[in-house]
Amino acid sequence: MLDLTGIYRLIDKRVDRESLGDLSWTGSIGQYLSLILENREVCRTVPQRLRDMIVSPCTEEPRPGESAPGNVGGSGASSGCLQELAERLRALSFQSGVVARTVLLCGSPEGKGPALVRGLMEGYESYSRTPEGALFSFRWKLAGGDAGGALEGGEAVPCPYHEEVLRLVPETERQKFLSDLKENAPDAPGPSLEGPLCPSCRSICERLLKKYHGDWARAMEHVEVYRLVPSAERRTALARVEGTSAGASGGEGAGLDLGVELRAGNRGILDCGDFGFLDGRSLATLAGLAETDASGSGPFLSKGLDFLAFGQVKDWESLKLSKDGLDDAFRAHVVEIQLGPGA
Repeated sequence: MLDLTGIYRLIDKRVDRESLGDLSWTGSIGQYLSLILENREVCRTVPQRLRDMIVSPCTEEPRPGESAPGNVGGSGASSGCLQELAERLRALSFQSGVVARTVLLCGSPEGKGPALVRGLMEGYESYSRTPEGALFSFRWKLAGGDAGGALEGGEAVPCPYHEEVLRLVPETERQKFLSDLKENAPDAPGPSLEGPLCPSCRSICERLLKKYHGDWARAMEHVEVYRLVPSAERRTALARVEGTSAGASGGEGAGLDLGVELRAGNRGILDCGDFGFLDGRSLATLAGLAETDASGSGPFLSKGLDFLAFGQVKDWESLKLSKDGLDDAFRAHVVEIQLGPGA
């Protein structure tokens, strides 16, 4: 079993703080741990980041006809709607156990909901490029023979889910480390890091641990931390579920596999369009109540992922839940925002 000293002896305080503003920044896991100990906001969850983005001082003037802060892009949403969303996200930041990560925009799908989600995605992309919104993930640096020789020499292998770096710490010791962070900043919301690594990274880590006879610190020498820059165009931490809008082919989201979308949208926002097009299993997958298999990387329960899924629905009864028996379970994972006529 890994002792916490195995984590703390990796900490490297030689971090050039000014260089962190560089979007191409890379560093060791030890340098990342040093950053977290100095500022816990570095490892905020998506609900925490989105809430901070909404309430932070505007970095630009609202566009003509907008009443929303400039940080939320061209959403056209009312400040009241955004304030309600920010308050609900703040409550999630301090929530333990079951964490809601699906935002139900109730009202006409043809109303302000789609524009609001587009604005949030634009704002999140811009916010993540600022020093305050800096986001980090990791990739594996593997030479020939590393990880059981299953990978080409010199290949850099990014985590397919661009996960939070702290998820590399084994689960038991991870919670102890997070408790130490909590003692240093008791009033700050902490990250929710339940569950194992994604199957791909878990496999690489296990092979490296076998190679180094269980020495976790040695295995972590193969980890490079990098600045993660969300991009809707590149489908990185921002993604849209295809086939969930009026006029989509296939009818009512039949056969939708959310695995690839979850992989693309993790650490950011997943735009699900009209939730009325998703079947019960798809909704359960979003809520972490069902397993997903993203592009053959192996099935796992998605509750350990970190994202917010937004979608519109006319009313709760429009969701296809009853026949799947998921009503109560799904409600525990949902934040409802009512979109009024002026929303």
